[in-house]
Amino acid sequence: MKDFLKLTEEFLNNNNIITRNSSFLLTVSGGIDSTVMLDVFFKLKINFAIAHCNFKLRGKESDKDQKFVKELAIKYKANFYTIDFETEKYAKDKGISTQMAARDLRYFWFEKIRSENNFDFIAVAHNKNDVAETILLNLVRGTGLKGLTGISPKNNNVIRPLLFASRDDIQNYQIQNNLKFREDSSNKKIKYKRNKIRHKVIPVLLEINPMFFDTMLQNAKRFTETYNIFNKAVIDKKSKIIVTNNNQTLININALKKESSPKTFLFEYLKPYNFTDSQLDNILSAINSESGKIFLSNTHKIVKDRDFFIISNIENTTDKSYFICKTDKNITEPINISIEIIDINKNFKLSRKNNIADFDFDILNFPLKLRKWRKGDFFMPLGMKRAKKLSDFFIDEKIPVSEKENIWILESKGEIVWIVGKRIDDRFKISKDTKKVLRLKQN
Repeated sequence: MKDFLKLTEEFLNNNNIITRNSSFLLTVSGGIDSTVMLDVFFKLKINFAIAHCNFKLRGKESDKDQKFVKELAIKYKANFYTIDFETEKYAKDKGISTQMAARDLRYFWFEKIRSENNFDFIAVAHNKNDVAETILLNLVRGTGLKGLTGISPKNNNVIRPLLFASRDDIQNYQIQNNLKFREDSSNKKIKYKRNKIRHKVIPVLLEINPMFFDTMLQNAKRFTETYNIFNKAVIDKKSKIIVTNNNQTLININALKKESSPKTFLFEYLKPYNFTDSQLDNILSAINSESGKIFLSNTHKIVKDRDFFIISNIENTTDKSYFICKTDKNITEPINISIEIIDINKNFKLSRKNNIADFDFDILNFPLKLRKWRKGDFFMPLGMKRAKKLSDFFIDEKIPVSEKENIWILESKGEIVWIVGKRIDDRFKISKDTKKVLRLKQN
């Protein structure tokens, strides 16, 4: 095998990545891949600086990674940029997974550092194994043909200079050059989907095809070429099917019906709007139905009109919060709620109406917070002793998609107290020990 440094140079040249007079921001976690990338760039005498993110997900281990990379920057005499993220809070606020949150945070910050300091490229240490894992993961997720193209060597300002190398190649380089690195303990945890594929699925595929990673790299290239041809056809059709009008996008139903594979085109057109595959089936089945049907994703709304599917933004109220204090008698925003504090006596009667909720006042922590429901929310429905996802509760209660958009959640110190107008949480109900009641009435 050729020298690793020479292979890296060839890979950069073959992918039109100019190294002479170019500057690179190396994203270094401290793991084996990024540490090898750093050493290679140093020995190739390429101009670079180092960036490191501390996602605060592994306590002291994350802090030690940060310290290690800082020491690498000193060793290699490179400028060093680092940042701490509240990743779990960001994930919760956005209603996304921790992994997706970490990805969003780091790439936004990398680009900020790159543009502010005039670096030409951001270098990420993905390798050949990562390509195979990504394709398998996307295949399972159902991301369509685009997801099978794997990882690109160059995507705008982001480059992946080690994409030619397998994990074994990188490990051999690390051993030969006696490089120290940090082992991320989370890489061994099977609870993560990528790790499950890495440790459980791929070993079986390697038994079937020992050249599996090379095969998948070639597959990725073929899928990319196929996708480019397919995407051109989609774009050519788009002008006949899609019309943009102010803040709305209109899908011409009659033009869509004439296509031999309408679901495929609809999948591609709706991808930016975060609709699921099951929703596509429902949207297609509504083609011949009466006007007025509504379909909602996390970000957009589709209304079935006579001749068009009309796509528009949903007003972003997910991050807006409103508060109820002990002294409040009523609130009018975001919804109208009257507030009453009642001392328990023999004449007290518990309300059975959905728009009225009675709580044990002394259990609550003020101020209470009103917010929109988020994916991943859970509570303990009245009468139950175990948690339930709100999404499952909505299905069981047969709450239509259009109604879910307008549902508000009441929280006490981060715990759901009431799905407003629907059900209270069992943990905050009135008991024999209750002395004071908070009564909320949705008007």
